[in-house]
Parts: sequence; structure tokens; C-alpha cells
Amino acid sequence: MPVPSIFRISRVLVARPGGKSGTATATLLLMLALPWPGWPRPGIPEPESDAGTVILVGGVLPFNQRNVWSRIVGQAPDLVIIAAASGRPKLYGGFARRALERHGAFAELLPVAVDPAEFGVDHRRATGDPVLVGKVREAAGVFFVGGAPQRLAEVLFRPDGSPTPMAAAVAEVYAAGGTVVGGIPGAAGLFTGIDALEALTKGRIPPARFHRGLGLMGEGWLVDQHVFTAGRFAEILVAMRQLGLARGLGIGTSTAAVVEGGRLEVAGAEGVLLIDLSASRDESEDRSRGVTGSAKGFRLAGARLSYLEHGDGFDMATLEVRPAAVKLDGFEIEPDEEDRQSSEPGRLVAADLFGRGRLLRLLREVLDGSRGEAFGLVFPEGAGDDERGFRFRFHSLAETVGWLSVHTGIERYTILNVGLEVTPVRRKDVPEP
Repeated sequence: MPVPSIFRISRVLVARPGGKSGTATATLLLMLALPWPGWPRPGIPEPESDAGTVILVGGVLPFNQRNVWSRIVGQAPDLVIIAAASGRPKLYGGFARRALERHGAFAELLPVAVDPAEFGVDHRRATGDPVLVGKVREAAGVFFVGGAPQRLAEVLFRPDGSPTPMAAAVAEVYAAGGTVVGGIPGAAGLFTGIDALEALTKGRIPPARFHRGLGLMGEGWLVDQHVFTAGRFAEILVAMRQLGLARGLGIGTSTAAVVEGGRLEVAGAEGVLLIDLSASRDESEDRSRGVTGSAKGFRLAGARLSYLEHGDGFDMATLEVRPAAVKLDGFEIEPDEEDRQSSEPGRLVAADLFGRGRLLRLLREVLDGSRGEAFGLVFPEGAGDDERGFRFRFHSLAETVGWLSVHTGIERYTILNVGLEVTPVRRKDVPEP
């Protein structure tokens, strides 16, 4: 069954449950996104082709995620591990080595860390050591452990931004058809210690919070492997607008996004969030249209979100989604259907959008709820009536569509084209549900 595109203009025929047919029109128009001139450029030359495989892993990958570990080992039976992005590289690098070995791989942890006391070796010497660099170059894959891109960038790149010999060797592995797991695969990484509410209030992130990446994901994408942690989603929106990027890719915890030949496949426990800002408007555009608000801060209108789970695929070149096969046999959901499953009596409002699981609950409510919209609020703790915060409005569009599977006994959603607006508000101006 044809599936609607997320980002490009298309008109497709979509088979409806019960054998009916209808049209779904994707109305997103790609705009030219000009990167902010101050952002870090990749420290290695961009690969000439998508020869290798990038496996993006969200958060810490538990031992029991066998399908993800097996997929990694299947792609690269022998790997080197670089755990420099972890606060405890020897410990968590050791965990990764044992997990890979349990699934049949040969894996070696390299003594590379920001703190020389961790392995007894200064990283400036380790990343230029011909023996260690040779081990990277000869491996089928490189497994990066840890969630702090600022640490990894400090290790892989020199102060002037040039790549260390080890960073260049990682690029060689990818160019030769090898596998890179984790790391900073995009052009830049986002610091993990940002205050999300502060970023929304100021509408920007300090330039020092962006870090140089490997540039393996092509132009125009911001990739983040912590998207569903508290506040991270908001930080990504601010960063994308600031960097002039139209597309964002966020990976959930215990989840992998396998990118090979420009095609992405989701595996694991949670899911992947696709963010499209190509048709979004910023605050200055709103002012030119006479739109005003009761507070200053980050504004966003015209954004779209999509959510993919285990088995779903996405073509990063044609920008089309392929839901898992088990969802395509009569399990399509449209927001205007009469049999929507929401148990909410009125509008669903998450008083704290940053709470665990809130973002996904709101997206599902838009698709499968009774009103086709849901709200998330962000305010400082203990905020009074005059305190400023932000309202996130998630709403259905003509192009919103989704699929649901309970094949494994767990509800698995695919959700395409949910609209998003972000507005600064005072608490006293927030309407009741």
C-alpha cells in the first residue's frame, strides 16, 4: 500500500480499512535551510557515498534487547569500543564489550577517555597512537559508548577542529562499508547539560553547547540520541531553528535506528521521532502577520512530528515512511474516524510536558483521541499566575494518519504528520481542559 511522504509535496492513494479508498495530501514544502555560520562543521570530509552503516542507539542499551545487539553483531562481527562519551568509560565500555561478546562478536575496548586517570593514558596520545589507530582502521565496526557528545568531541578532534588520526580512521571504516554505532554521526552534537526551560525562554542555545560531529548523516539533519529524556525535545527544537536545519531525528531509549544506504529501520523497545520544520514559522514572521503573545520566548508554528516504532522504515532520500508489515493489513487510523480509542473525556493536557512518557502520550492522543488535539505545558516549578512558561499544542492535520499493531501483545504505533505549535504563555492565561 502506498504511504504518504512526510516532507515533500505528494498526492497518494491510501487504502482504507474495509476496502475503501481515499486521498491523503502531504502539503509540506521544503524550504532552503541555511546553517547558522557559527555552528561546528564536521571535522572530517563528508563521505562520497553512503557506503557504510550507522546504528544510532538511544540511551543505554540493556542486555535483554537481543534483537538490537544481534543486529549490531550481524553488521560488524568484530568491533572496537570507544567509551569516551561516558562519565565512566572503563565500566560502561566493559559492559558493552561483554554484551557484544555474548552475542558472538569479538570486541576490544580502547583506552580512550577525557580523564587520563581512567585508563592511565592521555587521550591526546591515545588518539594518535599508530597501534590503536590501526585497530580502528582494521575493525569491521566502531562502537561508541556514552551519552555526552561534548566528551567525545574533545577526544576525537583537536582544539582547532581538525580530526585526530583516530577520528579519520573511523571515517575510513565507514567509507569502506563498515559500521559506526552511536557516537556523533551527524554534523554536530548537542551538549547534554542544557536547561530546556532556559533555552525556550531565551530562544537560543549558547554556541559553546554545540560540538563537532563526524558528518556521516548528510546535510540538513540534527541527530539526537536522548530525544525522550526530560526537556530534550524542546532543546532540539530550539537548536534546529538556531542552526537553520529543517529535519531532526531523535532516538528513544533502548532503541536503535539502523541507517544503511540512506534507509532507516527502527528496532528496539521505544521509537524514533522525526521532526520537520521545513514549513515552520519563527517569531519574526508571526509579528509581521500581526500575531502577538502575552510573553516573550521561543515561538513555533507549522512544525510537524512523526513517530516510528519497531519494524518501521524511513527513506532519508525520498522522505517516505514504510510502516511495519504487521500494521498494513487493515490497521490504519485516521483522526476523523468514529472508532477512536481515547478514554479522555475532554482535551488531554499534560501539566508537565517534560515528564516521562508525556510526549508520546500526547502524540497518540492526537491520532487516536476524541478531539484531535492535545496540549503540553512547561512552567518553572511552583510558578504563580504571572509566571511565564510555554504551551505546546499538538493537533491533527489533513495529512495526519497512523497505524497500530498489537502483534506482540504491546501496542506499537506509527504516527505521521502531527502538527505542532509552541507559544509563550503566562500561567493565568492557560485555559482549563
